[in-house]
Amino acid sequence: MREEKTLKIRANHLIMPGTQIQEHGGNEKALVFNCADFADEEMRPELFCVRFASAERAQEFKRAYEEGGETNAPLLKPTKDGDDGEDGEDKVAADDVADGLAKATIRDEDS
Repeated sequence: MREEKTLKIRANHLIMPGTQIQEHGGNEKALVFNCADFADEEMRPELFCVRFASAERAQEFKRAYEEGGETNAPLLKPTKDGDDGEDGEDKVAADDVADGLAKATIRDEDS
């Protein structure tokens, strides 16, 4: 996500399943959520507040963000792997995530 006027990258994160998006202080046009962000090229936990022109646009964003989390859920699903000496402990399958990200597309809103 880029800032509207400066085009500076402000949000660069993986959309995780189960991320809670809430109205900011009862304002229907503003949403807040937490995530691990990489906008400055290193991971930092961030709290984002996004303000929209209308409550409808805010709800469209919230629906799309939640759908993105649902889409990513199978890619982040823990798998059993006994080859690492960790007694079959659950862990994320990095290859599955990389394959899913390779298939991802970026859609320009103007298109």
